Amino acid sequence: MDYTYDEENRYDRQPHQTDHEPPKQEAMQKTVEESIYAGFWIRLWAYLLDLLIVGAVNGILITPIFMFMDSNPTLLSVFTIQGLLTAIMAYVYFAIMTRYLGQTLGKMVFGLRVVRADGAKLSWSDVFFREVPGRMIHRVLGITNLMYIVVGVHPEKAGVHDLLADTRVIRDTKIPADKEDEDDDE
Repeated sequence: MDYTYDEENRYDRQPHQTDHEPPKQEAMQKTVEESIYAGFWIRLWAYLLDLLIVGAVNGILITPIFMFMDSNPTLLSVFTIQGLLTAIMAYVYFAIMTRYLGQTLGKMVFGLRVVRADGAKLSWSDVFFREVPGRMIHRVLGITNLMYIVVGVHPEKAGVHDLLADTRVIRDTKIPADKEDEDDDE
């Protein structure tokens, strides 16, 4: 740094002049954000991460309550209270995260988000039909989990729960701007 002396006996710092110029704007590559439908495998990894998160939260909040009890009371002789609270915690996690953020933590990690097929903002009814009845359809029988394969073959990569709620899962990617121009020319 170079210093100059002013009339009030203060030193002012002056930036040192260099021969280096800042990079030109043309040299920097411009990118454009493009949304594509998220496929089966990336959605599976996001979902597994979400299950890990929900399991950890349940392990911290719900399991200790029942750990010290001698019995786990049942409801209707079928459901345990712990199982019911665990399921409620999972549905609340998926519903609230999807409604307010458009994505769960697992989807955030993989750059995915849930949108309505018509582009409008997600409503509570969209989220409810996607997360509650939509997911329950997959859980009715063990074999119904195979319906997730629909994501891999549907042209818009939509699962049964997406079709029920008219939602899609997309992935935002950045592509070079000149590549987009080439695609437009064709």
